[in-house]
This record gives sequence, structure tokens and C-alpha cells, in this order.
Amino acid sequence: MSKCKKVFLSISAVFFALFIIVCVQNGVELFQSSYFYYRAYKGDRITINLTATIGGKLMESDNIKAYATYERNSENTVLVQDNDDCVTLLVKAGDYGEYLVNTEIDEYHFVFRAMQWNWWDVQNINLYIDIDTKKNEYKTYEEYSHITEECNIINESEPEETYEISDINYISVGCKG
Repeated sequence: MSKCKKVFLSISAVFFALFIIVCVQNGVELFQSSYFYYRAYKGDRITINLTATIGGKLMESDNIKAYATYERNSENTVLVQDNDDCVTLLVKAGDYGEYLVNTEIDEYHFVFRAMQWNWWDVQNINLYIDIDTKKNEYKTYEEYSHITEECNIINESEPEETYEISDINYISVGCKG
């Protein structure tokens, strides 16, 4: 390779590196690492950390079964992990749309409705359910985080709500849009 070509390639490489540095410092999202991270993310895009009690007794993973369906009628498996103080439900959720996480907690059937507003969103949901068999009611409370277009993590929560056990149906969880 001629000396002129080597000098040209060296100068081009330096200018390209400077261009990338300026783009990153000025917030051009195409060059931000988090932009690529969330779009190339291979982990579970919906994570529900479920703390469920029945009559004051904490439910463990042996008492909880779950599977997820996607709005296009394809079934996703849900990995159920037992943690110290909760059970974690993990759903791949790699597409835009509504995911229904069908969950059996002991003898009670809940359907958690999680909406993926963008295919690349990653939602972490802390969901608390307290079933009071004496009062014939259950209470829910949730905290969640999701990713914005600018790759910022937003933390939100929903107020505690009380329902009658006979009204067990869909519970919308996670980002509401």
C-alpha cells in the first residue's frame, strides 16, 4: 500500500472517530449504547415480581403456575422462579402488543394483562396481591419501570385497589401507555 493511501486511511479513521464522539456527546440516539442495548436485548422483556399472600400466608412457586398468550394467539412459556420474598414470572415478549399472563395462585385464577407499547420495551413489574378469604376480597398494588423512546428508565406506580374475589378477572399491569 502506498504511503499516500496509508495517510488518507489514518486521517479518515481519526475523523470518523471524532464524528462518533461528537454524536454521542450531543445525544444523537443512534450512537448511544442504551439505544442498541434495548433493541438487541435478548432477555425477558416482561418481568413480573409477584408477591402473593392468601390469608396472610406468603405463596411460593410450588403454589403458582403461569403461562402467557400473545394477542396473535401464540403461546409463550413463562419461566417461574422462586425468590426470597416473591415469585418472578419471566416472559420473552419480543413483539409489540398485548400479553396475557394466565396465573394460578393456589386455587385462584388471575390474568395479568401486560401491554408492550414498543417491541423493544423492557418492563419490570413489582405486583403485590393480598387475598383475604375472610373478607372475600383481594387487594392489588404495583410498581413498574419501562423504557422511553430516548432510552430513559421511567418508574411509576398504581394505587392500591380492592376487589371482591368473585370479580377476579383481568388485572392490567405495567406501562399503561
